[in-house]
Amino acid sequence: FFRGAQSKVLIAFQKGRRLQRLFEEHMAHDPDSPYDWASFSKAAKKIRKDGYCLTHDELNLGLTGIAAPIIRPDMDEVVGSLSAVGSSQSFKLLRQETVIEMVMDTTRRIAENMRNPPSAPAS
Repeated sequence: FFRGAQSKVLIAFQKGRRLQRLFEEHMAHDPDSPYDWASFSKAAKKIRKDGYCLTHDELNLGLTGIAAPIIRPDMDEVVGSLSAVGSSQSFKLLRQETVIEMVMDTTRRIAENMRNPPSAPAS
């Protein structure tokens, strides 16, 4: 439920009560969950503060994921996310900060285009 960059970013950007309800429904009673409410809430808050999520080996060994939310500005609501996933070895060859900025910049442009769609060419 709260594994992998894309999942974490979509969940972390949910509003307070909804976030707590998701925790209660999916994690609170799971003996295998590494989170209690305090640690889950803290992890979600960090993702919201950072504006992205970075994970290593959470869904598949050897893979790194970077995800950022697409937030529709007129609704202040998450409508999706964008992620970059690749081998951890390949990510070591790149500047991680550059990939993070590219993902975040792309989500901002998507959100902006949702608010102000580019005009269609005249026929």
